[in-house]
Amino acid sequence: MKKYVSPIRPSGFAAAFFVLLFFFVLEGCAPNDQKEEDDVQQVKVEADDSFGKAMAMGQIDNREIDEASGLAVNPDHSHLLWTHNDSGDEARIFLIQKDGRFRAEYHLQEATNRDWEDLAVGPGPDPDVHYLYIGDIGDNFTFHSSYVIYRLRQPDVQSGPEGEGPAKMLSDVDELRFVYPDGSHDAETLFIDPSTRDLYIVTRQERQDRVYRYPYPQSTAKTDTVEFVGKLPFSQFAGGDLSADGQTLLLKTLPRIFIWQRKPDQSIPEMLSGTPKELPYGTGPQEEAIAIGPRGNGYYTLSESKGNPVTLYFHPAK
Repeated sequence: MKKYVSPIRPSGFAAAFFVLLFFFVLEGCAPNDQKEEDDVQQVKVEADDSFGKAMAMGQIDNREIDEASGLAVNPDHSHLLWTHNDSGDEARIFLIQKDGRFRAEYHLQEATNRDWEDLAVGPGPDPDVHYLYIGDIGDNFTFHSSYVIYRLRQPDVQSGPEGEGPAKMLSDVDELRFVYPDGSHDAETLFIDPSTRDLYIVTRQERQDRVYRYPYPQSTAKTDTVEFVGKLPFSQFAGGDLSADGQTLLLKTLPRIFIWQRKPDQSIPEMLSGTPKELPYGTGPQEEAIAIGPRGNGYYTLSESKGNPVTLYFHPAK
């Protein structure tokens, strides 16, 4: 008969050693990103009550505005707003009234809407002229190596009945092409610092979204490289706007809106290095578009329609 040999069993000391070794290896293998994510989750922000409850201004009556992604108030006519659709639409912008009624449609000649994500208004080559900046900066799968921001003088708004006449063609459009210093990024937020004419881009898919500065003067003849200037304490930013005086910044994810207040002589990166406050929020189903009024008297939000009527909301300053 074959003699039975019992399996080797570790001593109590050896078993404890192996258990400790297992947890040591597990901790050592934990990715830094996970630790960073845990740190982000622990960021606490105070509530901000600068603005009142959302007011429904009216439904958007042009059903072709079905995936609004950018929004900006016309600084010359504060009852009018600019907006545009997300990827796949024509290279066009819409002018709407603050009650949601459609006013006019403009097409950008020789431009392409690969993935337009945000819209800003501010100074440009002529500091006394208002320019529109349209960010073709979306890249859900980070396929692209370069991106473009279209810059054009804000079109003159003609008086008369809203929604009448054919779409207008805009031919004098600058292409501001850029790359990131560290590879491709998906971004949905664009704003301009009126004091420096620098553009800022906020990415969307990092655990801590990244901020890049596109300094003035931006080239129209070559591809520029934007500058990384910092990280934010949260992720998934879908839109934002800096006030016309450059003092108040709103950045929003789909469910939340954060606010930064700029101190005297403070740069945008210095402002963003501080912890923001959070505004009470909750209106449309997928609101990416946000715009501050030119006098800082409130801000607007607008969502994608997904085939349903959407409402333009206004959040008045207190």
